[in-house]
Amino acid sequence: MKHVRKGDEVVEILVTDGQRGSLLSFLTKRPSQSLGEKRREEARRAASFLGVKLKTLGLVDRGLDENLGPLLLKVLKEESPSLVYAPDPEFASYHHPDHLAVGRSVSSFRPVRFYHTTKPNLRVDIKEVLDQKIKAVKIHRSQWWVWGLLFPLRGRKISLPFEEFREIK
Repeated sequence: MKHVRKGDEVVEILVTDGQRGSLLSFLTKRPSQSLGEKRREEARRAASFLGVKLKTLGLVDRGLDENLGPLLLKVLKEESPSLVYAPDPEFASYHHPDHLAVGRSVSSFRPVRFYHTTKPNLRVDIKEVLDQKIKAVKIHRSQWWVWGLLFPLRGRKISLPFEEFREIK
């Protein structure tokens, strides 16, 4: 959001299709096409609200493999970003295989800022965009169960109104 306000073009890459993103689909290991459609629509609405371009890859949730790296690097080459944000692949206790795979796949890109990190070395004040961030997060209604159920159980400290990153230049 701060990049958009500065006039930077921001591209969000939605890697997976969202069909296995509910508790029921996770437990039964059965995808839900309607959930996937809902997740993509929420992502489109949030991207529009934030003023960012959305690129979807449509890969299967919890099915990312060694082909992800070359695919993501191809997309990065096409977009030619000056900075990449991704989940930290070294956050071992995070346990989200897709997020960790994305982080591993872009870890050779420079510069990269990893979020969901336990090793922050950069703290960004987001007071000026905090309300906008909260509104954007609320657009993702199909994921509220995750935030309400899982994050308090992790005991992870929320550092609002700051974002913490592990930055590699």
